[in-house]
Amino acid sequence: MKIREERSSDQPAIRALVTDAFGQAQEANLVDALRTTGDLKVSLVAEEDGKLCGHVALSRLTSPARALALAPVSVLTQEQGRGVGSRLIRDAIEQARQLGYEIVFVLGDPEYYSRFGFSPETAVPFPCPYAGPYFMALWLTDERRAPDTVVYASAFGDLE
Repeated sequence: MKIREERSSDQPAIRALVTDAFGQAQEANLVDALRTTGDLKVSLVAEEDGKLCGHVALSRLTSPARALALAPVSVLTQEQGRGVGSRLIRDAIEQARQLGYEIVFVLGDPEYYSRFGFSPETAVPFPCPYAGPYFMALWLTDERRAPDTVVYASAFGDLE
């Protein structure tokens, strides 16, 4: 399996696999909207035998500065449970670190995302409408920015 940055020619396959992974088009619409608005900062695909089997998106947050949101993580239904999502997440986090981002937020299962270093405790000082046990953060640097309100890109508003 190869992890690489998305190409413009991948967009129809990404849309299809995100729709398959979630059983609906809402998350695929989110990825398309983030790409259109320029808020999609890291977009990686997993490719095996010339076919895309996974995708991960990291999008710019309006606030705090130098922060990203991890969402969605998508793996074709028949490929789930093989570690595709984990590889995508690890590579996306590393790319975000290399690009100079400071922190990544995610809304999801703490048991799953804690294996990548995310924790609800890290997110607690950051006010957010999604605050709670499923709202987590991961610092990418040793320097810690003063907490600021977490404001997702406008495309996320369509998910609510």
